[in-house]
Amino acid sequence: MAFLDRRLLELSATSSSNDWAAGARVLQAACYFWHGGTKAQRSLSGLLQSLIYQLCLKRPEALLEVISKQRRDYFLLQAAQERMWTQTVPWTLEELKTCLNSLLQNRQTLTRRASDNHFRFMLLIDGLDEFDGTDQDRQNLNELLVSLSQRSNVKFCLSSRLWVIYKVAFEGYPQLRLEDLTHKDIEVFVTGSLRKNKYFEQMELRSPNLISNVTTEIVRKANGVFLWVRLVNTILKVVTDGCKTPQLLKILDTLPPDLDDLFTRMVRSVNPLYQDEASIIMQIAL
Repeated sequence: MAFLDRRLLELSATSSSNDWAAGARVLQAACYFWHGGTKAQRSLSGLLQSLIYQLCLKRPEALLEVISKQRRDYFLLQAAQERMWTQTVPWTLEELKTCLNSLLQNRQTLTRRASDNHFRFMLLIDGLDEFDGTDQDRQNLNELLVSLSQRSNVKFCLSSRLWVIYKVAFEGYPQLRLEDLTHKDIEVFVTGSLRKNKYFEQMELRSPNLISNVTTEIVRKANGVFLWVRLVNTILKVVTDGCKTPQLLKILDTLPPDLDDLFTRMVRSVNPLYQDEASIIMQIAL
């Protein structure tokens, strides 16, 4: 998603002639949910604040038009008392939703020039599966996104693991599965890595289908996640010493396909004396 975000920004900076933009300026904002981050990085309020902040940076003159009078008066009072950053009143979800809705409207009040009062908004949201909340919270998020996407001047690009609640909510919208696009690349990467391993070269002489079988199983369980593949390749290099083909395939079969479960297994396999350090190293690396 980060690559797509950068690429779209590059394209919008050089051209706005595509059919959807129709010559209008495209304003882009992105949010990346992260379950391991702060509450703001995995909540609906954090998503709304992030999008509003990014859009207002690109259209600063819109700020006073889209926030409520009460919020403007509060800011002015804080500024007058010189305590702008010492005391804050949290934004409510309804206030944030209203603010974002106003930003996405093509109103002349959002611009200083009557000839420049039409915009297109490209909003990218990564990691819906890392959104922290109940199923009802996720349903509320889905309904908000679907509602905003009904605007002709708004497009969303969403990413998530294939959870039923998101699959149902966005059924009928254009979709692609990462694993369908990366299947061949992962296959080439795994095969190349295994053939560079002296152990596998030797085993291949006794078991001609070894690399093919191992590659097939890794690709199947990876489900399009390159990081899982790299971690499993590392694990196999460590555990293959002295293994026979049936043992190797059994080890591979026991590796969990979910990244979180794989990390847990890796940490638990470390000597208990070093597990805290191993956990810290993984958190830094990721």
